[in-house]
Amino acid sequence: MASTSDNRIPIWLDCDPGQDDLHAIIMAKFHPKLNLLGISTVHGNTILENTFKNASRVLKVCGVSDIKVYAGAPKVNNRPLLREAKNASYIHGVTGLDGSDLLPEADLSLMQTGVNGIQAMAEAIIAHPEPVVLAAVGPLTNIALLVSTYPEAKANIREVLLMGGGIAFGNTTPVAEFNVYADPEALQVVLNAGLNRVVMVPLDCTHQSKYTPEKQQKFTDEISPINANFAKMINDLTNFVRKMYVGFGVDPNNINWHDAIAVYHCIAPETFKDVNMYVSTVYGHGVQGEGQTIGDSKGSTGKAVNCVVAMGMNDDLFFEEMFKAWKLAAESSIL
Repeated sequence: MASTSDNRIPIWLDCDPGQDDLHAIIMAKFHPKLNLLGISTVHGNTILENTFKNASRVLKVCGVSDIKVYAGAPKVNNRPLLREAKNASYIHGVTGLDGSDLLPEADLSLMQTGVNGIQAMAEAIIAHPEPVVLAAVGPLTNIALLVSTYPEAKANIREVLLMGGGIAFGNTTPVAEFNVYADPEALQVVLNAGLNRVVMVPLDCTHQSKYTPEKQQKFTDEISPINANFAKMINDLTNFVRKMYVGFGVDPNNINWHDAIAVYHCIAPETFKDVNMYVSTVYGHGVQGEGQTIGDSKGSTGKAVNCVVAMGMNDDLFFEEMFKAWKLAAESSIL
């Protein structure tokens, strides 16, 4: 993907922080090839009130003061489109970012309280001189509302880049991944919206990347000399997730930073194995396979391709770029 005239790709991040969202924010803000325009938050890993605060906490601890954070549309987007909200506090903790006392409280100067986040996202995308990557690494509620309420924004969205779904397996049910399961109707709205390009980075891809204890030790060795407190904060948060994995019956040695991997796709798409598919979602209440993403790469349905699905990745190259962003964040951090 070509970068913009200032040699950076413009990106808007919609997220639900969340432990892995923290790394997505760091990647989006600090990777030299990306120009982060703003952040909107959605329900997901925790409730909307917390994700709104948490995005500002991550920016604050990283020493970022030039990026604003917006909550999803008030009174509408504190829940999915047509169902009650679910969250993943069983992994991320009650606040969504449990595990470290070094993470500061919310920064009100970054939080755009009372501003409609869907409108802010639309205005930023429409106003930008270059088409924008819209990276969505939580439930797709905000994005569905954006394309439905501000269809004029679609022309300047280079791609909707989403972390979600699973072609072969799920992580919330045997067939459904959490972000899609939390609001399957929203994903179907996005897939039907006639966007220039939709890229899905599903579990099939992100599970090929493992943040093992060995990689964490490398993180400690390389980041601690730059900023020991920043390294400790990240390690505290990571260790909290590993502990929660054990309680949930998941291998604690194989953490996946799903959301950062999705953001990385727009930096180096050539390092992924992308497959063109017609993707649909099983939606509706109580139906069999609810939240499943079904991908047709062989034309069996007779329907046109509507999604690029990343089915493989180069884990070593991802971590090379993640370490670049971590180091810059450590240098910038207030800790």
